[in-house]
Amino acid sequence: MTSDSYTEKLTLAEIKENHGAMFADLTKDFKHYNFGQKMESCIKFMGMCMDESLKHLGVYVCKINTKSAVALRLHENKTQKALDINKVRVERHKHHVEKDAWMNGMYLYKDDVLVYFISEPMTLTPSQFAKNREKSFCIITNAKGL
Repeated sequence: MTSDSYTEKLTLAEIKENHGAMFADLTKDFKHYNFGQKMESCIKFMGMCMDESLKHLGVYVCKINTKSAVALRLHENKTQKALDINKVRVERHKHHVEKDAWMNGMYLYKDDVLVYFISEPMTLTPSQFAKNREKSFCIITNAKGL
């Protein structure tokens, strides 16, 4: 069985370097979205970013309103097939810490090229001069169609 992936021929060090370069290239298109103290709005926005980015990559995923295990499994299989057909891969990175924690989130690849990034909801700590001292939530992304 052959693969269409060029990364199959790369070493782990080359893959890491390549990924770093692709991520650095994406950062020029990042936008910062602040949601105040509304974590629920932040999470909904993250989902909307994912939906719009997948649509832009040719993957159309229908929403389902059921808790049926069979229906959920069929939906999951259909979604995976759509990702495979369109050569789209989604990864969730949660291993970054401290100053790199902003890099945790969803990474979307098309043909092994990093195309979109959607950060995990992040907490912003207000400065000592802020009128409102409550923490707020934000997302950083380059998702399209927002």
